[in-house]
Amino acid sequence: MKIVAFALVFTIGAITCSYAQDGRSYGLLQGGVTSSNKAAGGIEVGQNLGRNLQVYVAGGWLQNVQGWSASHVSSGVKLMLPTVRVRPYVLGGLGAIQFRNKPQASINQFLAEAGAGVAFAVGRQGYIDLGYRYMQPCEVAKNLSTGRMYAAFGFRY
Repeated sequence: MKIVAFALVFTIGAITCSYAQDGRSYGLLQGGVTSSNKAAGGIEVGQNLGRNLQVYVAGGWLQNVQGWSASHVSSGVKLMLPTVRVRPYVLGGLGAIQFRNKPQASINQFLAEAGAGVAFAVGRQGYIDLGYRYMQPCEVAKNLSTGRMYAAFGFRY
């Protein structure tokens, strides 16, 4: 099952990158805090499939999620509301997350994520993205879910 999830994430990523030459792609750098007020960072690349629909691949790092540090990769869809300079959105995706508390101890899990945010246009190619993402590992018994608030600078290419 893990192989299927990783294949899905990387297939969507490959499709996204293959469209990068048409000017409808984007990339962004994220920085923020987790739900336990610790540092979080990440990157995201994506592709516009229509005026109000995007696919994305994201990866990042979270500090101290209930005593564990975590790195994750996910892919999913964003539904943008049809406005001009300020673009509210909701998103949902699937991926994988690895929790580590020592160099030898780690837990790998599938994850589901949901979120919302707003993107503000800055010039012709740039934008600022403010948002929140909630990530839930699929093995609920571990109780290692987390959320993160972030600010990001993005660009269209």
